[in-house]
Amino acid sequence: MHEVAPEFCIHVEDIVDPVTKEPVKVEDGAIGETVLTTLDREGLSFIKYATGDVMQLFTKRCPCGYPGPGYRFKVVGRVEDMLIVEGVRVFPIGVKQVISSFIPRLTGAMRIVLFEKPPKIAAPLKIKVEHGFGVEEKELIELKREVEAKVQKNCRVVSEVEFALPESLSRSVWKTSMFEKKYEG
Repeated sequence: MHEVAPEFCIHVEDIVDPVTKEPVKVEDGAIGETVLTTLDREGLSFIKYATGDVMQLFTKRCPCGYPGPGYRFKVVGRVEDMLIVEGVRVFPIGVKQVISSFIPRLTGAMRIVLFEKPPKIAAPLKIKVEHGFGVEEKELIELKREVEAKVQKNCRVVSEVEFALPESLSRSVWKTSMFEKKYEG
């Protein structure tokens, strides 16, 4: 996305660490929670509003030729969905992108299995995924290795994949949870 009206709202120039709320240095590739400061609202004070959205900021001019400021950003996830695995921040959407890259060998349906209350969890990151239709038992060992290697490369965490049968994970018409909670509380 492009920052299109910086004169009305300080947006991408103000990101904070999602855990400590300390400011994050604005540089290409920086990731942090977006904090808004509205500059053109009548009847409201100039306060900072934490959105709960975690964004990755890009400061280099966009290749599309957009004439505005060089700031662009990508939504990485939500603060409440963030996991910290051995000090590495992991967002379920990043894991989901890895899993989806294996379609049709995987259906794309997945759950991150939590045995402790987030955000801090111990490695390995446990992921339950549906294997694709027609994938044979003997293929699952190699597929598991490939998925775990790609999760480690893309998300920078060690994972442990468990397979489920196609269409065995529940789905929702609205937002399907990416977590399966196995802990109390």
